[in-house]
This record gives sequence, structure tokens and C-alpha cells, in this order.
Amino acid sequence: MTDAMTESTCKAADCDKTVRAKGYCDRHYRSWRKGKMGKPRHPSCNEAGCGKAPLRLLLGGGTIITCYVVFYVTTTFCLSYVTTTLKLAKSEALGLLVAAIWAMALTTVLSCLAGDRFGRKPVLIVGCVFTGVIGLVMFPLLGAGTALSIGVAFALGLAAMGWVYGPLGAFLPELFDARYRYSASSFAYNLGGVLGGALAPTIAAALAAADGTSAVGWYVAGSAVVSLLCLLGLPETRHVSTELPARVGA
Repeated sequence: MTDAMTESTCKAADCDKTVRAKGYCDRHYRSWRKGKMGKPRHPSCNEAGCGKAPLRLLLGGGTIITCYVVFYVTTTFCLSYVTTTLKLAKSEALGLLVAAIWAMALTTVLSCLAGDRFGRKPVLIVGCVFTGVIGLVMFPLLGAGTALSIGVAFALGLAAMGWVYGPLGAFLPELFDARYRYSASSFAYNLGGVLGGALAPTIAAALAAADGTSAVGWYVAGSAVVSLLCLLGLPETRHVSTELPARVGA
């Protein structure tokens, strides 16, 4: 009987009220959520930092921008460029692009594994740097005009996309409180998709017409810098708990 009473009463000193969640009564649970019970609710932030969701929405969306820029530049603009400007047969160009998708699949898996072992943020930083470099070398490779160089350019572009894309499935949800994690991570993901992907082919085509394909490479590299800066403003989330606090009687 004593053990049952202990389990159902608040664990805060000199408090015998009924437990609501995390071993605390309603009043002490609210204090715990604010970090006033000796341990902050979120290991990635302090009491003041737990209210940073709006900023994290924007920075989380910005982190995704380069992922979609490099993807749509590779799969739409580059495909059009090699078939219209370089006069590569459409069937051959599509075959090379399909083959290059395996590079994206491989780097997605590898970056997921690396994110679990080393942390999401370091892996994403590497991905942003890698994407920036790929943006600068992709178009010289395409310009060589051979099937091999075009295939390598496609593979590198999609490999960069896969490396950034992999850890995002864990990183974005872990940035937000469990009560609104789904909505917040979905908003950030789609924000980045719109900013990075919606206009990427149009912007790339305009840059190529005005200043040549090297400008498109700088556009990809610039998107990587934007995503890197957004990423640096966010915390590492590898050890953040994703559990929703239990409620008595729920």
C-alpha cells in the first residue's frame, strides 16, 4: 500500500499531491517543464531556449534549401542542358540519370548511419560543404561533353542531395517539442522545399542564359552557404528525447 501511494504522489519534497506526469503533480510538472526542478526539460536548451520554436522553424527550413536546389538543378536543369545544348540523346541522358540515383541512395543510407553515430549536425555540415564543392565542379564536368563526365556530374549532384537529405528525417523533428513536433517539422520541411526546389530550375535557366553555366554552379554553392549558416544557428539534437510526457489516466 505504501509503495502504491509513493508511486501515485508527487516526488517533489513535501508534496503529496497526485502525479500528473514525469513523477510530478500539476504544479511541479509545470515548473519542471520550465527547467525549475533542477533539470531542464530539453537537454538541447535551457529555460529561455525552450521557446525558440519560431526561429527554429525558419532555420530548419533554411537547412533544407541546398538539398532541393542541388536535386532539382541536377534532375531538371542539367538534364535539359545536356539534351538541348550538348545534344546528348534523351534516352542516354535519362539512363545516366537513373544510374546516378544509386549514388543518392548510397549516400542517404551512409549519412543516416553517420548521423546516428556522430550526430546530425556534424553530418549535415559535411553535407553542406560537399554540396558547395559539387556545385563548382559539376558544370565543368558536364562541359566535357562525354557520357562518362556527364554521368559523374549527375552522380555527384545526387550524392550531395542524399548526404544532406539522410539525417533530416531525425534532425527536424528533434528540434521541436513533442506536442507540436509533427506540425513544426512538416512546416520547416515544406518551407525549405518551396524555397529550395520550387524556383531552382527557373533560376538556373535564367542564370545560364545571362552568365553561363558557371553561374548555376555558384547558385548551388550559394545555397549550400545559406543552409550552412542556418544549420550553425541550430543545436545538435542527437541526444534529445522524443518522448511525449505521459499523463495519469490517459
